[in-house]
Amino acid sequence: MKGIILALLVIFLSSATGLAFSSGDPARSEPSVSLDKCDKLFDSQQYDAARRLLEGMLKDNPNDAEILWRLSNHAINDGDAATDDARQERYFKKAVSYAERAVKADNNNAFAHAFLAASYGSYAMYAGGEEKVKLANRIRDELNIALKLDPDNQVAHTIYGTWHREVADVSWIERKLANLFLGSMPDGSIEESITHLRKAVQVAPTVLRHRYELGLTYIAADRDKEAAESFRAALKCPDGWRIDPRRRAIMREWLHDNG
Repeated sequence: MKGIILALLVIFLSSATGLAFSSGDPARSEPSVSLDKCDKLFDSQQYDAARRLLEGMLKDNPNDAEILWRLSNHAINDGDAATDDARQERYFKKAVSYAERAVKADNNNAFAHAFLAASYGSYAMYAGGEEKVKLANRIRDELNIALKLDPDNQVAHTIYGTWHREVADVSWIERKLANLFLGSMPDGSIEESITHLRKAVQVAPTVLRHRYELGLTYIAADRDKEAAESFRAALKCPDGWRIDPRRRAIMREWLHDNG
């Protein structure tokens, strides 16, 4: 049973975010100029300035899904940098709240569903065993919705890639125990992980997280040569999130030992 909990814990322990993104929606209304400014501030790692601007916009637009899913992303990003568990849990709960509000505001917004999945994954490390299994299923369901709405959504693809790898790592006996005591465990696939992460790289080739996660999946598949190639390519990408320097350290250490 302990193995199940650990497997589900690490689904998003390496963070579900770290993605340079744009909604790509030409019909974005009044706040679009400010949203573009927020995205540029985020991309230049001016996270606090971007978040404050979004929080100010939310006061006048409390049901704007575009603002809400961005704030969910910020909450996850800030949670990744938190130095204590209690603070991190608060950030991740806030991320879930923002994303749930985003989906309620616009159920046809692919990014809202993708970040709801991401926030569920981040919060899962603080959930109990039964709730973790439920969240694993909810993550899958939200990602399926996001990709139905937008088949090229890089956020959904990169999260799904991580999800498939970690769920596939749950052993047969652990899965049987989970099904018996905690609820139905979803199925994961290493090949599906590779497919989703390759798609994320195709859509956004300069995002470090996509190539980092693809490298981890290649390691899980005992394809070390391809893992090394993916890590080397990732190291050439700019940082996008607070957790990216940690990812760089992990990749450099692995390449030193295996590359």
